[in-house]
Amino acid sequence: MKFIKLKEQIVAVDSIQKVESPRKFGTGIEWSIRTLLNSAEPVINSVYSSELEARSEYERIAKQLCADKD
Repeated sequence: MKFIKLKEQIVAVDSIQKVESPRKFGTGIEWSIRTLLNSAEPVINSVYSSELEARSEYERIAKQLCADKD
């Protein structure tokens, strides 16, 4: 079983159903990436302090998930 490290958690790759692209969170100064799972905790919201940080993390997650599918 393969795992991926999100900002605050490590989850099984097979439990991830969808990773949404970064978007503004709350008052608009923070950015969030939502990860939807098929487990007991269905949503993980990872919050970042800048758009650049969020987009960089999203690219890392997407690249790792796509590589694991090969």
